[in-house]
Amino acid sequence: MGLSPVEAGESLGNQVYGSIRDAIASRLLPPGARVIERALAAELGVSPTPIREALRRLEQEGLIQRRGSRGVYVAEMQVSELSDMLYLQAVLRGAAAHPGSSRRRGLLWRAAVRATA
Repeated sequence: MGLSPVEAGESLGNQVYGSIRDAIASRLLPPGARVIERALAAELGVSPTPIREALRRLEQEGLIQRRGSRGVYVAEMQVSELSDMLYLQAVLRGAAAHPGSSRRRGLLWRAAVRATA
């Protein structure tokens, strides 16, 4: 598939999450593609546990969909929707990282909710 094995440093869960998210953003994992935990684990050189954790996070973000007993799939999204979502996440993360930004985070969060409604 083309994913790079994870390396020491940042937490394993965050690295796996970032690798899968980047694969979705770059369409290495295209919309509608079935996501097979074991295959991702083998390609990234990790156990299935961080893969499952990353998929749960991605599902909460709307990038992954579980289809009952049929498995896990990359969400069907337009490129512009994906780009907007990733941009909004980056803005919110930046605001959250800024010291003393609780008021700003609240304002950004409300703006994000209005923008996606």
